[in-house]
Amino acid sequence: MRGLHWALVACIFLLFFHPVDAYTESGNAFYCANCTDCTNALNNNTYNTVYLNASTPVNDTCINNPENFTSKIFDCQSYSMTGNTSGYGIYLDGKDNNTINNCILLNFSRGVSVNSSDNTTIANNTINSYGPVCNVAFGDPTKTYGIYLSSSSYSLLSNNTLQSNSYGSVNFCGAYSYGIYLESSSNNTLVNNNASHSNSRCTVSCMTRSYGIYLMSSPNNNILSNTASLNNASCIGSGSGCGASTADGMYIDSSDNIIIAGNTISSNRRAGLLTSASDNTTIINNTINSNLGNGFWIISSNNTIVNNTAISNAGDGFSIGSSNNTLINNTAISNAYGLGLSENNTVVSNTLEKNLKAVYSSGYLNSFTSNTLSKNMKTFFNFSTSSQKGVVGSAVNFNFTMVYVNGSECPACSYQLELNPSESSLQSSPAGSFVSGSFTPARKGIYSLLLTVTDPQGNSEARKHIYLINGTESSVTYYFRSQLPTHYQPVSEKFIDAGSLLREAPTSDEYRYCGDWIQFSVDILPDYIFGIYEQVNYSIRYRLSVNGTTGTERYVTYGRDTDVNTFALQTGGVESRRNFNFSVDWPADYSWMWYEMSIKLNGSSANPYIYTNSTDISYANITYSYSATPAIKNISNEDIDILSATMPADGRNETEIVLDGEGATNLTIIMPGQLNSTSYFVTFDGANCSLSPDCNYTMNGTEVNISVNLGSEHTVKMGDIKAEGLPCTVAIECSVDYCVHSFCRSTSTYCGDSYCDTGETCNACSQDCGSCPGGASHSRTYYPPAPADEGCSHDSNCSDNEYCSDGECLRIKCVCGYLDNHACIEYECCEDSDCHGNQKCEGHKCVAYEEEIADEQLSEANITTTEEPRGQHIYNFVFLGGIIAFASIIGVLLVLHFTGTLKHL
Repeated sequence: MRGLHWALVACIFLLFFHPVDAYTESGNAFYCANCTDCTNALNNNTYNTVYLNASTPVNDTCINNPENFTSKIFDCQSYSMTGNTSGYGIYLDGKDNNTINNCILLNFSRGVSVNSSDNTTIANNTINSYGPVCNVAFGDPTKTYGIYLSSSSYSLLSNNTLQSNSYGSVNFCGAYSYGIYLESSSNNTLVNNNASHSNSRCTVSCMTRSYGIYLMSSPNNNILSNTASLNNASCIGSGSGCGASTADGMYIDSSDNIIIAGNTISSNRRAGLLTSASDNTTIINNTINSNLGNGFWIISSNNTIVNNTAISNAGDGFSIGSSNNTLINNTAISNAYGLGLSENNTVVSNTLEKNLKAVYSSGYLNSFTSNTLSKNMKTFFNFSTSSQKGVVGSAVNFNFTMVYVNGSECPACSYQLELNPSESSLQSSPAGSFVSGSFTPARKGIYSLLLTVTDPQGNSEARKHIYLINGTESSVTYYFRSQLPTHYQPVSEKFIDAGSLLREAPTSDEYRYCGDWIQFSVDILPDYIFGIYEQVNYSIRYRLSVNGTTGTERYVTYGRDTDVNTFALQTGGVESRRNFNFSVDWPADYSWMWYEMSIKLNGSSANPYIYTNSTDISYANITYSYSATPAIKNISNEDIDILSATMPADGRNETEIVLDGEGATNLTIIMPGQLNSTSYFVTFDGANCSLSPDCNYTMNGTEVNISVNLGSEHTVKMGDIKAEGLPCTVAIECSVDYCVHSFCRSTSTYCGDSYCDTGETCNACSQDCGSCPGGASHSRTYYPPAPADEGCSHDSNCSDNEYCSDGECLRIKCVCGYLDNHACIEYECCEDSDCHGNQKCEGHKCVAYEEEIADEQLSEANITTTEEPRGQHIYNFVFLGGIIAFASIIGVLLVLHFTGTLKHL
């Protein structure tokens, strides 16, 4: 019995404790609910597909390189695996031809780690990695990875969402984070992944690094249509090691023959795309915006960079620190510098706009062809003007020197000047590469002079310069604030030494500090957005451990640079307050130039601080000139350019504003006179604004708010409704019903305006239509003189009533005759006095008195003359009387003559 008992116990033990496979099978696949079951299922070669069918917690590594994980599909069906900051979600080593799909991998130091495994597909996964905290002083940094590939080729990484976080807590214990990391891995494709929000940080002196996508020694890979944004690295502390924090959207290191195409990279702590020692890379159709360093940072050679866009990066749009690169059809807008170059690069058909400077180059051996430079704050041509303030009726002088893109003088360059509003007084005179000119304004308000210089290689640079005519002055108060500037002014990677000048005072303690300098940039527009800075006065609470300087910079750079400065006494590490005053003359030719003004406190190893709070405020007063006729208060779309905003010099409450650009914008205009909606007009391109689908407005007091949708250059006009006889463009401007030949009229014609209009005759209005021949009624068309600035090379360039003489269209004098082919064909006669004594003038022919038929009875004749566009004169003779009998051949001929219609062409 005892033997039977132990046998029964053994059977029960084997029944309940013998290890069995807990995964299930269905439809030629296995299903599992935890790491162990999934590992076992992957080791079972019956089927090659394994599905996770439940979310599971994980203590270390979940799928740890199963022996038979080769040529398998592991699909998590959007269930999650959640680790404890140690281990990997899925680890493969020496396993080929696998697919990992639809997994949510959380809190692993590596989400998916693949080593020496080719042809792996990793797709549609969400991976948030979080490694263990580094808490050993001077220890190796903690590193986390979303996807890690090492010595693995021919793999596909697609449609994954990746985030990696790392943290160091003690001295010099670094933290590195990577969304996707490839090392010694070639011929892989990364497509449609989102490698964003990776973050590394330390609380004391340490080194932190974060990258969306990082390649090390991995040639021949394709990186297509990925997103790498908002990757950050920071150090919360004051130690010197905090300066080593960097974060890039994409970093390609020592990896040749890479294709980088169609990616979007934005808002990273340092560079958007950095390539180092990675030659023969093709970079095409990428968009890189709003990074705190360079957009494209290329420290490698023989690369092709085509059709890329860099916008609002705090560093360079394109920084090329190497040679033999080709840049074609790229666009750089609103960066610190548009394009920075080393030597021996080829630059063709690129657009560089609204940057601090379009191009800076360390050498003269670069080739530039057909590039367009516009609206950049600093230009190559050296523009100088007597003043950008003026008064109506007084000449404004200017001059400039034309240069090549490399900065050398260019006597072979050509130039164009466009003054808005246009004035016939605009003139210029070239002498080699030097050009001088002037214009005399006839209106009050804002003028703009657009200068374009083009060199023989087709590179052109255009820049607008505003002029305030009969301007006024105002001041604005800004407050030193600790918030980072938001208009992409260059700032520190440490986020401790750059602040903003804002219109709102602080409500609590705020400060900025650093070892060498701190800077504050204007980050909100003043009351009136076009102006010329006159005075910068500021009062700061500050601290310096040794002597330093403070000053103002017109175009902010990240550095100690100032345009005007003064000595700031050291405070010996104790807070002090002092006022500083600077006189300047800096025009803001574009509204967004306000954002580029900065105030700095400098001192080598002086540890400068600026403090402020609600009761002891650090502030700046900026005095500037602006136009009040009208005043431009704001514009919502900074890409829309205001070319001019002027009013007549005679004091009429009427303005004309010319806008250029594409898109919708709201514009607020302050008029000098009170507005009344029942006696005010607003037009958009000459039409009633209220009836246009692209224009609407509201008004309140002296303020008009206009919303317009623009497609190119457009004109907004507004002002008091005009009485009869005042100048107009369209009838809506008038209190009467008509705008006739640019004047308000109560009728559709006006006798005395030198135009013989339809309905006017020589009998009723001889002032316009001339005297009637023989006393009969007569109408004609008046031809005004040709504009003085129109030239010609042939008669056909002129109006029908003009001929070309020495390049100028001149009026044809035709007192007695008709116009034909730009010439006057004279009549035989127009009056009896033109004929001999025994003749009289009939039908412009001299007829003998004795040829008249004494008994001829002619009815009253109506004679109508019309000058048509080609100079045709049509004479219609109509007889209303009875039947005339003629007894001779002469009589018959006279009947045929007088009843015919003759046309002289």
